[in-house]
Amino acid sequence: MEINTQLAAVNIDLLHEEVKASVSAFQGVVLDRDGIRLAMKDDASQADIDAATRIAGLHNPAMLTTEQQERVQGTANVDDLLGKINKALTDLGAKQATFQAAPTLANAAPLLVEISQDLTGVLKALKHVLKNTR
Repeated sequence: MEINTQLAAVNIDLLHEEVKASVSAFQGVVLDRDGIRLAMKDDASQADIDAATRIAGLHNPAMLTTEQQERVQGTANVDDLLGKINKALTDLGAKQATFQAAPTLANAAPLLVEISQDLTGVLKALKHVLKNTR
């Protein structure tokens, strides 16, 4: 059995989670050229149908599931890390050029500090990435 909805837009993953959490007779979301429908078990009660319809009516497709939020946050973290890596490479290149132009101990100290900071940052970034891929 399928319930027709009046939804013009849908976040299928979120709608599935929302309905599944409250309606045991719910089987899934159907999205095709005929629209968005809720698939229900054949023995779904009227209360199940009413609950699924009510939940679909309250559905906000702009909201995200927890998993979707984590993916968005992970993308933002990766973009942030890439930006920091690019800045570190630029800073390191500038200090290397200064040292190569005048290879003195005074010019080596900032280069060594930069290398140390960048290596620490890379290791922290790698640790973060590895923790989030488990």
